[in-house]
Amino acid sequence: MKNNKQKNQRFPSYNLFSKDCKGWMRIVEAFISIVLVAIILLIVLNKSQAEGVDFSSNIPDSEVSILRGIQLDDGLRKEILSINPGAGGTEWSSFPAEKVPNYLNCVAKICKIGGSCVLQGYPNKEVYSESVIISANLQTFSPKVLKLFCWEE
Repeated sequence: MKNNKQKNQRFPSYNLFSKDCKGWMRIVEAFISIVLVAIILLIVLNKSQAEGVDFSSNIPDSEVSILRGIQLDDGLRKEILSINPGAGGTEWSSFPAEKVPNYLNCVAKICKIGGSCVLQGYPNKEVYSESVIISANLQTFSPKVLKLFCWEE
């Protein structure tokens, strides 16, 4: 029969605070400190990105979507075709504002094809514009340009 000392030597138990395990403790401490630093960096980077939300890349897509919706709405097409724009274009007073996302301000102008179509009272911001031709419905052929000017709020 073996004594207890010989049994324990076969399956040694490690005491994490003994002199033999100090190297392992330093490795664990270094790993934990690296993980903590990485977590702090991720939190700081995520917070800085969330504060500077930039919708400028979405504005042209939003404008095209709004114009496409207007093109496909028969009632709005009829209204646009019935307006006789002036030389510099006419601001569309009944522009459907519910189609515009809440982060944008938009103004629509109806102009003659080939005529100038500029925004009056230019805001002191970066303005994006898209245009589409509204040419006809079943009753009327009177092509017009619908130009949409949008900027961030």
